[in-house]
Parts: sequence; C-alpha cells; structure tokens
Amino acid sequence: MSYRQIAFAATFLCVLATCTDAGAESLDAITNANLRAYTERELAAGAPSIPVASRALHREALQLLRDGRKEEATRKLELAANLTGDYASPLFTLARIELLSASPDFLPYIIEGCRRVVASYPSQAVLAANAAAFLILTLVTALLALLVALLDKFWQLIDHKIVEAFEHRCAFPPAPWILAFVFASLLAMRLGAALYIAILFVALWAFMSGREKAAVLTFVVLLSAASYLAPRSNALAPAIDPSSVTSRLSLVNRRGGSTECVERIRAIEDRRLRSQRAFALGTMMYRCGRYADAQAHLLESVSFDHSFAPAYVNLGNVYFMQGDYDKAVAGYQSAAELDPTNAVAHYNIGQAYIKKMLFAQSGEWLERANTLGIEAFRAAHPTIGLRNPSVYEAGFETLALWSFASAEGSARGGVLMSEMLQPFLLFPFHRLWLLLAAALCAALIIAWQLPAAWNVERCENCGSAVCARCETEQSGILLCRECAAVIKDLSSVKVMEALLRTRRQRVAAARQRSHRRRTIFFPGATHLYYGRTADGVMLSLIGAGAIAALVSRGAYFKDPGAAGFGRPLWETVVPLAAICAAYVASFRVRPPAEPRNYRIFPPETRLHEREAAKDREASPAPDEPWTDPAPAGPTGTHATRSKAETPGSTAKPSAAECAPVGAIEKGSKWH
Repeated sequence: MSYRQIAFAATFLCVLATCTDAGAESLDAITNANLRAYTERELAAGAPSIPVASRALHREALQLLRDGRKEEATRKLELAANLTGDYASPLFTLARIELLSASPDFLPYIIEGCRRVVASYPSQAVLAANAAAFLILTLVTALLALLVALLDKFWQLIDHKIVEAFEHRCAFPPAPWILAFVFASLLAMRLGAALYIAILFVALWAFMSGREKAAVLTFVVLLSAASYLAPRSNALAPAIDPSSVTSRLSLVNRRGGSTECVERIRAIEDRRLRSQRAFALGTMMYRCGRYADAQAHLLESVSFDHSFAPAYVNLGNVYFMQGDYDKAVAGYQSAAELDPTNAVAHYNIGQAYIKKMLFAQSGEWLERANTLGIEAFRAAHPTIGLRNPSVYEAGFETLALWSFASAEGSARGGVLMSEMLQPFLLFPFHRLWLLLAAALCAALIIAWQLPAAWNVERCENCGSAVCARCETEQSGILLCRECAAVIKDLSSVKVMEALLRTRRQRVAAARQRSHRRRTIFFPGATHLYYGRTADGVMLSLIGAGAIAALVSRGAYFKDPGAAGFGRPLWETVVPLAAICAAYVASFRVRPPAEPRNYRIFPPETRLHEREAAKDREASPAPDEPWTDPAPAGPTGTHATRSKAETPGSTAKPSAAECAPVGAIEKGSKWH
C-alpha cells in the first residue's frame, strides 16, 4: 500500500468519525415520564448539552442489554449520545455492541468516543486528575516495594554488622533480634510511606549494585518531578468541585437557562471575571427569553472586554430574536473581525442575511462557515439536531475555562494531589521532593564516609555475610567463618572444593526456601533477589499499577455531573488478572544456575599444588634416611647414607611419605 493510499484511508476514517451521527433525532426512546419532561424542559431552555439525561439513558440501556433487549438498548444509547457532546460512554457501549456483532461500524463510535473524552475542560480535567493520581500511586507503591525487596536481599549483610557491633556492648535484647526489633518499631510508629521510603533509601544505598541504584534513582527522579509540579494540580480541582467559579461559569456549556443557574452565576464575586460573569448571565437570560436583561448583561460584558468575541455572537442573537437583523449582523461581524476562524459567527451572519432576503451574501457567509468547520461545531453540540435553532450560540472555549481554573486553583489553600495522598504518605506530597533530595544527600555522604571496617561483603563460596572482623582469606578466596571451619587443616584442593560445594548447596537450598516465604509479599521481589533488576522493576510496576487501579476503583476523582453507576466488572477483573500474571511470573523464576566449572579456588592455587607435588616427588623426605652398605670406616662400622647421597638411586617414596601431615591427621585420602 502506497503512502497516498494510507493517507487517503486515514483521512476517510477521520471524516467518517466526525460525520457519523449517533442516530436518534427524537425523544421517543425516553420512556420515563419524569426524565422526558426534564429533557424537554432543558431543550426548550436552549441547553447545549443535557448530561444528566444522557447518563440516565445510558444506565437504562445497560440494564436492557443485561436483559437481552438489544434493539431497545441501542435506541437509548443513540439518544444518549445525542444529548451531550462530551459524554463518551454511550458511544463506547455502541462500539462494543457492533464489535460483538462483527460489524465494522464499531470504529467510528470508538473514534468519536475518544474525541469526546478530551473534548471539553471538565472531561479533560477529570481525566488528567485520575491519570495523575494513578501514576503517582503506582510510582510510590512500586518504589516502596522495590526498597522492601532490596531490604530482604541485603538483610543478612545489615544484620551481620549490627549484631557484631551490639553483642559486645549489651546483653539484652539478644543481638540477633536487634534489626528485627528496629524494623518492627518503625512499622509500629506508622510514619507513612514517604518517611519509610527515605529511611530505606538511606540504609540500602551503600549495598546496592549499579543497576539497582539506577532503578531506584529513576523512581526517585520521577516522583520528585511529580512532587515539584504538584501545585499545578490545583488547576484540576475546579472541575470536580460543583461550587467552584469555573464550574459555575461552565454551566453555559452544560445547562439550559433557569433561575437556579442565573443565581449560581450571579453569586460569583471575582472582579477579574466581570466580563465572563456578565456574559454567562446574559446567555442564561437569553435562553430564558429575557431579551432585555440579556442585552444589558452582554453589553456590559463587551464593555469590560472589547475583545471577547463570544459576547458579540450572543448579543447578535439577542437582536436576531428581537427582529433587529441589522444590529444582529453588526454583532456577528464584530465577532468575526475579532476571531476570523469563528464558524458560528459566519453561520449566523448567513442566517441573518436570509432573514433580510439577501441570499447572495447569505450563500457567501454560509460557505465560509462550512470552510471554517460548522459541521464540527454541530458534532460537538449534538442537541442542535434536537432543537434545530435558527442561529447558534457561543459558549466558553476549553482554553478559556482552563485559564479560569488555573487562576482559581492558584488561590486555593491546599494542593489537590497532596490532599489525596495524605492518608497514604502522611507527608505533604508537594514537599516530597525535598525529603527525597535530603535522603539522597544523606545516602551519598554515609556511603562516602563509611569506615572500611564497616564494609560487609559476601562469602565467595556460600554468599553469607563477611566483614573485616570475621573474614578468612584462604587459598586466595574470601570465606566466612563457617566455610573456613569446614576446610580447616586441609591442604588438598579437591577435598576442600568438594566440602565447600556441599556446604554451598546446603546453604543455598535453605536460603531459597526462606526467601520464597519472604518475597511472596509483592511480585518482582524474587527477580530483584536474584539480580534480575529490569524484570523485577517491570513486575513491580505491573503489580503497583494493578493495586492502584483496585484502590482507586476505576476513577479516584469523579465528575460531579455523573450519575451513580455500579462499578463495571472489568475494572476489577483486569487488575486482578494483572496481579495474578505478575505473581505467576515471580513464582516461575529460578535461581541462577551454578556454572559447569565446579572449581572454587583460583587456577594459581592448583598450579602451586601441582608444583609442590612435583617437588615432593623429586626430593626424598629428609627425616627418613635409608642405609646403604658402604665400605667400613676407620672404626669398622658402616656409614649411613641418604637416598639423595646414593648415586644412581631410582627408588620412589611411598604414599605415606608424600602425604602432608594435616591429611594424615585427618585420615583423608591423598589425591
């Protein structure tokens, strides 16, 4: 397929998604009398969107689908999609129905639904707030689980040094209980996840490998960035607060004219929004049919802000409804001059010229409106198809609502994300970056200033903790006390390796059983224990994300205009399936295989042993002379001569003569 064909197909799909009509153009699908009366009243009041009725119809349609009444449910879903331009659930449900029916019509519904998810400020803000909450909860949980898994990995090293430092100073509590006692005390204090992360970060930094440090630092940097930017989350708060100024102004985009809406908007006292407040009041009064009051408020709006194009559009609508088409055209043209891309202003000018019987000028302005995207405006306001007004109204643009929310959020006392995470962190989230930075500095200083005597390593045979006080270097490798005791007084490399290998296998089996019990708490801990850092981090993220989805119950922040729905089953099944898959991956991991070369000691040890054996074979033992019948000396006795002194001697020493003293004492066989 050529690039032109791909571009044509993509363009066709986009046009199809934009122009696809949900279907219902009447209220016949509404069977509930109260809901139908409310919807008719809102349409008569000029509501550009009826989200309450849309959500109620969607809930009824879901119940009909459960009852097997597919056709009736489809009609309700189509009407629900036509009652609002920013509610995507009916479209996604229609897409699911078409997909299960093996129909290709599911794709336009999905595309239009995705567009609606991010179409307006309320939907954008709620989506952004939930996404931020989900990501932050996932990062915090994954980092805490990662540090706890590393604590389990390095527990033996930390415990070894603490025990050695404590056992010579105090008699109680027993030294092996110290680290467990400290850990239990910290848990009992309930310091919060933030302080636990900082404490573990400082304690474990010196023991981490390079990859582990990189993984932990990545989480720390991401959390610090989120914490530093947390005050900006206040711009999302007005969308989930029905009493906020931004929510009250956005009633222009979501409700019809009513006394309740007028009073809620009139209560706004922010003088910075005088023009917007007057515009909202004028628009609501226009929808109520109070044209004189609407005209006064809209003129007040343009007097406060001469560049506010939506006020000119709606002022022109007031004149249009009063029959003064010349003033209406003047208002529309003022809006078109301020915003040449305003399709509504161009469309309304064309409608006004039709009323004036100037059809040529009307055709020109309507053609410009089509070019500027009047069809996209109709798609974003589907109630137009139900109301069929002569001229279209202007509301607040999404960017304008974002600016209102940002200004309102900056004056907010608390921080939205900090308030959400406070029960979990027990620390202000917007200050967490300072705590993490202090923890990193403390970890670097401690690792730099840590005395050499406090360094703890691992035995090169069994992996147990070894420090400067208890380490034993034997035959070129570092051994713990237990391993050194196993090969004490032995000199045969093969015997020592066999004994060390037996001990290593026994210790590894016991450690693996114990580790399986301890690392079941979170997926990915086993991978981290065995040094598979990348896989462990990935499984930790999957497990943390699934837990965050279960805790947030699909959406932590709710749209205040949404109807109360039960939680869909998939919002529970999918996270549980992800957790199960992560645990299965953790259980299936195997410890690293022991290399086929079972030799423990370095090659030079074996070379030295072979050279020593050759030297012993080439030279007799000095303390076992043998007698050669030599000529009698002057005194008449025979002289005693060693083998080395006998020329041409080829006799070989016995095995007992070659065996080292230690081997004979142990009774081991010489190899």
